[in-house]
Amino acid sequence: MEKEPVITEQLVEQAVKQGVHNVKRALVGMVNALATLGELLGIYAERHPERVARLASAIACNVGFSEDEIEGMRVMGLFHDIGKAVVPERNSL
Repeated sequence: MEKEPVITEQLVEQAVKQGVHNVKRALVGMVNALATLGELLGIYAERHPERVARLASAIACNVGFSEDEIEGMRVMGLFHDIGKAVVPERNSL
């Protein structure tokens, strides 16, 4: 008779951490792909999202945000103009 594997709190915590890491990596890939798409569609000036992301991260770091908060600000910097991809530009009101 086979013994069932023992699942410890440490193993569960490790699995959760790995899952969170994988989700974060997937999110970063998606954000970068959307930023690149924005550049290809002419929504952004070249490397504009990356510059905004670096600036947002630097400001967050300088005001004492946690590493997770700094990463959140970086992602928001990449996404800050995403509405331009779906909202038509109006030439006049």
